[in-house]
Amino acid sequence: MTRFDLQASDAPSRFSLVIAPFRALQLVVEPADVEPSLSCVHRHLRPGGRLVFDVTDPRPATIAKEGEATELYGVRNPVTGRFVQVIVTGQTLDESGRVLTECWRFDEVDRDGRFVRTEEEELTLRWIPSGELRALFKDAGFAVEAEYTDFDGTLPVSGEEARDQAWIARKSPRNRLDGRRSAR
Repeated sequence: MTRFDLQASDAPSRFSLVIAPFRALQLVVEPADVEPSLSCVHRHLRPGGRLVFDVTDPRPATIAKEGEATELYGVRNPVTGRFVQVIVTGQTLDESGRVLTECWRFDEVDRDGRFVRTEEEELTLRWIPSGELRALFKDAGFAVEAEYTDFDGTLPVSGEEARDQAWIARKSPRNRLDGRRSAR
């Protein structure tokens, strides 16, 4: 496995498969940076290579009201074995810019229920409607091979955006002289 920044100019090699999990593409918040990021991935794929990634489409109705905390889930800390409660403590939605910013709190609790550690993080995602994603992929030299909803293999319903989406895009051939896709 090799890790590299979606906006990096060069990775150490070329790949048959690039997986961008955990909504990595949505962490590219500036619209002008999305196409260069996809072009970077395209450069690092072998001919016919695939990009697999997931995105989410936050629904305004599901955004927590100001001051309202939402517990997402609990997990075990693999190092300490203690329970960690994951809570969204605040959300801000910029519908015009399609940007969601969430404040997350991670509370680690010992066997007696006492808090032993708390960490806070801010997560900012930009969501991209499926039609815009398709256009971005085409412009960056990809052909969308498949789009699924909710990670269960269900195909999308025409005219509806799914909350969670998994996509597979294949690198299309480009013209060697000018960098554009060939007409094939």
